[in-house]
Amino acid sequence: MSDVEAILDARAEDLRAIDDMILGDAAGVAQASDHLREALDAIRPALDERQFEAAATFGYGDISSGSAVRAR
Repeated sequence: MSDVEAILDARAEDLRAIDDMILGDAAGVAQASDHLREALDAIRPALDERQFEAAATFGYGDISSGSAVRAR
């Protein structure tokens, strides 16, 4: 066994934890992107028709929550 393999074996648990963390973050960003896309798709028709009051009823929360998660 080479020195590199020995080091990797000794740190296998740490490496698995890092992998899990990265995958968890990527999944969260993907979900937030989908949520943001859905919220923007819902508001787009009202904006296209220049119905700003109708667009305002969609609420700031739906759009901002997806943006906030993606910004992290």
